[in-house]
Amino acid sequence: MEAVVGQMAEFEVTASGYPIPVVQLQSTTASANSYDVDAGYCVYEPPWEDIGTQTFMFTASNSLGVATQVVSVYVTEAAPDAPASVWASATNATDFTAAWSAVSNATSYRLDVATHATFSGGGGLSEQVVLASNGATAASVNQDGWSAVDTGGSTYAQMLKSTSTITTPAFSTVGLTNLTVHTRARTYGGATGSSSNITISISTDNGVNWVTMGVVSAWVNTMQTLPTLTNTANLGHSQTKIRWQTLGATGSIGVGVTNLVVQGWTEGAGAPSYIPGYSNRTVTVTSESVTGLVAQSTYYFRVRAVNNGGSSGNSATGQVTTTSADPFEQWLVEQGQNPQNPDFAPDADMDGDGMTTWEEYQAGTDPADASSLLKLEGEFSVTADELRYTFPAHTGRYYQLIYATNLAGPFVTSNLGWGVPGIVITNDATGDWFGGVRAWTEQPSP
Repeated sequence: MEAVVGQMAEFEVTASGYPIPVVQLQSTTASANSYDVDAGYCVYEPPWEDIGTQTFMFTASNSLGVATQVVSVYVTEAAPDAPASVWASATNATDFTAAWSAVSNATSYRLDVATHATFSGGGGLSEQVVLASNGATAASVNQDGWSAVDTGGSTYAQMLKSTSTITTPAFSTVGLTNLTVHTRARTYGGATGSSSNITISISTDNGVNWVTMGVVSAWVNTMQTLPTLTNTANLGHSQTKIRWQTLGATGSIGVGVTNLVVQGWTEGAGAPSYIPGYSNRTVTVTSESVTGLVAQSTYYFRVRAVNNGGSSGNSATGQVTTTSADPFEQWLVEQGQNPQNPDFAPDADMDGDGMTTWEEYQAGTDPADASSLLKLEGEFSVTADELRYTFPAHTGRYYQLIYATNLAGPFVTSNLGWGVPGIVITNDATGDWFGGVRAWTEQPSP
């Protein structure tokens, strides 16, 4: 038989004869404390170190002799959960960094980046969209808008009562041509017949009324993929939910479920719209730089976690819009302003400090703060016997000092270099002195 790391498996060894034989576990290669045996009935939850084949040796004995039976259990690694969150950072005109939360048992990740929210273009074949997905562990079954009633378990959700229910958050089926529900489940506590049934229903009014889609049944005590249910009659609604129920569970006998996924299908979604090099891209850390993009364009990205047990489902889809290729507009965005706002047009003076937005851009000052302006201020230091000048320097601007000893000139230009906050200019010359500061976005030619 097969078992998965962290998921309980059950099996039973029986013997017949007279006198009635006694069944006992004699030895096992499984890790200590990973199994519980009652005569020939065994519940086994393999840890990571048990990956591979483990054996359980049972004996059946009576006064006539002893018989031996060995049960071999092949333990495989569990596929990881999808990353819980994704986000974009370091967004520029032609690139951004896609990042996501780490998954504990993942060995790598797969990244998709596309120009369409469904990761496809328009006008072609139908396209699959994940509408709701839940690993159905103790940590996830009640998160992200999902709700669960009368469920238990740790590595998967146990539904052992007739009132046990798991419900998705609301999602839209507008524009979909069909909807599919996917479930992995196992029996629990020796469930058979109606106690192993799972009733799956759909609501199109946010859970007020429900219509049964169908009933699926678990048939063994290890996780299996159940038949997919399809619905085409209850689509086109913005507040749709799916519900799983175990109406025949008895309180200690029922099912365990995991990997609950609802998918929709759109008509004419078209060919994939992945960015070249970013379809199922392998990443070994939790972020990746995405390059070669177009300015002021929206991109979508998603991630899957991978290990030897397989791949998770897709994460939630992240969205990011690249900045403008125009340095002036990009600077406005960095200042927290909308480049389309007429208050920050190049010739506007929103803060009333006498400098236009364009001049503030050149100076590297804040266009929304009247106290932020390029101004040369000085004082005489008696101790040093010199004049000291300061101005608000920006690290992204190159500065020159323009000065003369006579207003009629000639004026001298002195390169101060790239801005250093707190810069001080000194002058120990005698006589009159007139000067100012000029800012550049690029270093001027000699």
